Amino acid sequence: MFAKNRNKKVGRRLRVVLVVLLGFSLFGPAISAEAGVSEEWEVDILAPYLLPDKNYSDIAFAPNGDLVYTVSSSTRQPCDSFLGRIAPNGTLSKFATPCIDHPGSLAFTPWSGDAVVMVEGAGYCDTIYLVSPGQATVFLNCSVVVNSDIQVAHDGSFFVGDLYPCRITQIYENKQVTYMDPAIPRGPDHEMLRLAMDSAGTLYLAVRGTNTIYRYTNAMLPREVYSTDFYRPHALAVDADDNLWVSYVSGPTFNIDILSPDGTITPWASGLPDVTRLEFGPDGLLYGIVGYEIVRFVRTDSDSDGVPDDEDAFPDDPDEWADADGDGVGDNADQNDNSDLRATVVVGGSDTGVPNQVDALVGLSIQDYINEIEAYEYSNHGLYVSAVAHCVEDLLYAGVITEDEADIMMSCAAQSDIGEKE
Repeated sequence: MFAKNRNKKVGRRLRVVLVVLLGFSLFGPAISAEAGVSEEWEVDILAPYLLPDKNYSDIAFAPNGDLVYTVSSSTRQPCDSFLGRIAPNGTLSKFATPCIDHPGSLAFTPWSGDAVVMVEGAGYCDTIYLVSPGQATVFLNCSVVVNSDIQVAHDGSFFVGDLYPCRITQIYENKQVTYMDPAIPRGPDHEMLRLAMDSAGTLYLAVRGTNTIYRYTNAMLPREVYSTDFYRPHALAVDADDNLWVSYVSGPTFNIDILSPDGTITPWASGLPDVTRLEFGPDGLLYGIVGYEIVRFVRTDSDSDGVPDDEDAFPDDPDEWADADGDGVGDNADQNDNSDLRATVVVGGSDTGVPNQVDALVGLSIQDYINEIEAYEYSNHGLYVSAVAHCVEDLLYAGVITEDEADIMMSCAAQSDIGEKE
């Protein structure tokens, strides 16, 4: 009973702890301890800072779940830029063996599963490549002037944000090119356009120079101003609930806020280095290029049991994470996940007024013990009273109840009709 440790019940649920490959920033900016990510989240570095002449340009998820990224080099030496990938287990490798010089924006086609890569060419004339692990072929040459983002649409086409002029270009599998919005208002400085699409097909466009996020309902004109609340927005992503996640400049650092469909803005992270790309993965987690590193935002799991703290009833106990009956004892140790937690103990139908305490070792309340006793069919009343007496003696010996409380419980048992012959 209360004084004895009981074996934990068989059939403990298993949790898989996600193992990630940690990178370390040896040279350049990195995410500092001062960065204010929401306390329920932590940052995993999946790909570390590269040499000063190389930068991550974009990230996108391949159909097999790999996170693919483009790396551009300022040296413009042959084969100095490349596409890499991060497997779900954290392994880094090259995605494409062909040399692709200065790759930029990246997405995956729904019709072939190949990567669509925009490559910056000479004279501000970009080329679109279709890239598979073994080859790279030109899809369209000089189809856009200078691209800054790609967004795949629900119909299989994809949208490209052009910098010069400031416009959105829609490109189809048959290589048809349509200038969907050829004259977007631009700011006085170098533009950056970022695209995202929600589940209904609404296209969002962030124009950095005008601090504006536009919305195209069902990816169609007319354009409407969706938000002007973010200073120099740099990255967009849409989650499973159609919330728009926005990274933007805040003083010398970057913030990430969540813009819900009803217009509510919720701050989520602050004090980050440059946040130039955001992307939700098939696991529902947010990934990004942050401070020249590729990162994943994961929910904090203090005890490493595979259950995030905000879902873990015991965030500091790796052996427990749930408490179905709310008795303060984890389900793995609890011998009754549906304990009777009434305030006072009832014996023989009478309320004794004795506090109904819970055994912290096995998760059984005093009432659980009494209920088990009273569920048995007795041939006479004396056997029932004797069973209650044994229970009361154990509780008294363990110091759980006082002598007066023991007397009250025995009195209620004696006055009951359990075991009496009709």
